[in-house]
Amino acid sequence: CLAALIDLGHLRDVRASSTFQISVLEQEMRTQIFWVIYTFERALGTMMGRAIGVQDELASGNVGGRSVNSPPSHMTYSIHLFRLARLNSEIKYIMHSVCREAPRYAYPPVPDIQVWQIDMVDRLKKWHITIPRSDEIQSITRLCECKYHEMMVLLLRASPAIPEPSETSLTQCFRHATSLVRGLGALYIQDSLLYSRFVAHSTFLSILLILHFLWKISRLASQVQISDVIADTW
Repeated sequence: CLAALIDLGHLRDVRASSTFQISVLEQEMRTQIFWVIYTFERALGTMMGRAIGVQDELASGNVGGRSVNSPPSHMTYSIHLFRLARLNSEIKYIMHSVCREAPRYAYPPVPDIQVWQIDMVDRLKKWHITIPRSDEIQSITRLCECKYHEMMVLLLRASPAIPEPSETSLTQCFRHATSLVRGLGALYIQDSLLYSRFVAHSTFLSILLILHFLWKISRLASQVQISDVIADTW
């Protein structure tokens, strides 16, 4: 399906064509349709444990955008989450692929995984800083915050690429896992939490990581109050 959208030119701006005239709205909808299918395709690939059919290098087009002067809308948040979906795909593709003996051309060139990880942390922080803010739809802003912490946990925890992360990385992962559980808890209290397999997976994984880090890192365990852990995970 994703390859068909690329063949149909949904990533290209066809408004300059003299034989195919469409409006700005139609061009925008073509682009958004592609990124919705891209997000679904990557999610299904993760759930089913299958290899991705189209590499990210072929899906490097613009995700669309809105005027910076207009107030944030649901589409604004969707476009921002599409950008995160690309980072999510890159993290899973490079760090969490089970087969580590694939040909070199099958992966993006990553000569130093540690340097790449630091760069990805910076990119995620930039994405977090640019999350749209709106008093009218605060629940979506909080959801974006949760997605940010979820991606940081995915990046910093143990993976096939980095099976033994440093204590600093694990400590940072603990902080983000705690923030993720607190964010999902706040959405639940506001009755704004959309229940899904992904939410359940993120919740249970974060709690397991919190308990694991407290057991593994003695210095971290000495700095954390048990009452706080119970309050976060109960």
